[in-house]
Amino acid sequence: MRLVKWKSVPGFNWKSIPAWIIAVLGAAWNYIKVWETIEFICKKLGVEDQMTSKITAIVSAPWFPIIILIVGIAWLLWINWLKLVKKSEPTKSESLPSIEILSHRNGSIVHYRETVSGTVNISKSPIRVLIYSGDDMWYRQSDAYYTSDNSWQVECVFGNPDSLPGSPYKIVALSTKHKFPVKIAKLPSGVPKSEQIVVVRSSI
Repeated sequence: MRLVKWKSVPGFNWKSIPAWIIAVLGAAWNYIKVWETIEFICKKLGVEDQMTSKITAIVSAPWFPIIILIVGIAWLLWINWLKLVKKSEPTKSESLPSIEILSHRNGSIVHYRETVSGTVNISKSPIRVLIYSGDDMWYRQSDAYYTSDNSWQVECVFGNPDSLPGSPYKIVALSTKHKFPVKIAKLPSGVPKSEQIVVVRSSI
């Protein structure tokens, strides 16, 4: 017995009508093949007449078309519900970049210019580093470059050459292709970020 292989059946809309027609024809063809197989088995077992009479009684019952209609509508709603659920599934965390700053830890002493480095779990992901300064603004740093598939570095500036020793700064790394202005007041939402690292400025 060779059945028609069904491809994914789309939810109902006007553009999908041809696909539904093909699906219905495929279902009819499958039904015919299955029925022929049942009929062949019944002949071999010698119960063809009994089986035919039972099936005829079911198909000719007044409630049979209603059952078929309900099942068809339920199946259509089920297919569309599955598609909606699939679209609403959150992105798996494994597919998002995970960024870590390795060169500095909370409380680290930094000079006016320093190299900040770290890793990202997805090779060659775009990295942007910003420094939070004493004027409550985040400052864009130079472009990151990769030293290996997952390791990156950025040349950063912490304040000015004459900034007061002990001044706190924050470092954060983001994965985005967006090129920020020179300074921004708030970090963007919905962008993969590293942990914010608080560092302290040295005298030079």
